[in-house]
Amino acid sequence: MNKDNQSNTDELDFVRKFVTDKMDSLQKDVKHCLQRPFAPMPAILWCVSCVDLLGALQAGQASDKADTSRNSRKYMKLFMGYTPEQIDLILKVFRHKLVHLAQPGPLSSYKGKTVAWQYVHEYTPDHLALQDCPDQVTVRPGWIVHVDQVFTLGITQFMQDIRNSVFRTGGYLQKLETNTDILKRCKDAIQEIYTPQLIKDRSVTNSRVTKS
Repeated sequence: MNKDNQSNTDELDFVRKFVTDKMDSLQKDVKHCLQRPFAPMPAILWCVSCVDLLGALQAGQASDKADTSRNSRKYMKLFMGYTPEQIDLILKVFRHKLVHLAQPGPLSSYKGKTVAWQYVHEYTPDHLALQDCPDQVTVRPGWIVHVDQVFTLGITQFMQDIRNSVFRTGGYLQKLETNTDILKRCKDAIQEIYTPQLIKDRSVTNSRVTKS
């Protein structure tokens, strides 16, 4: 084996291990979160974070300038087979609110209807289903919100969907091994992940030096 071939093999081995380690961690941590006393929100957050990572690797963009939501959308469509509606609801109901507000918003407005959400730890036939469910939510006495639909997320199935998108025949890992463009984008993203990001020192902003 010449040096170029050996280098390519080493790079592929590194990338394969990088992705596999993340997927193994995802499975282990989600399973741990779904044991008593249960921690469903960290499990969901870890799932959407892994989708963000895979989206970054697929796009070859992992810097702070990357369009994370766009890359995640593309990954879920291409490799997870999710519909635009399912992607919208996962991102809007779960990802964005968990990342920025530590919990999903109680209610969302989607296509003119008020949508509530629920999660299920184990397998459910309602995973990723948006179903009509006329109901009402009492926020506090005298404050009632009417609900039209409910969106269900099966946490275990979400985790398995992510892993299957990587390990199935024709999945992301196989594409890495057979498509040089996808492999290059993955390596570019990993390079950006390990490139030190500039953190601006805000403590000196607007400070003044007083001369005696």
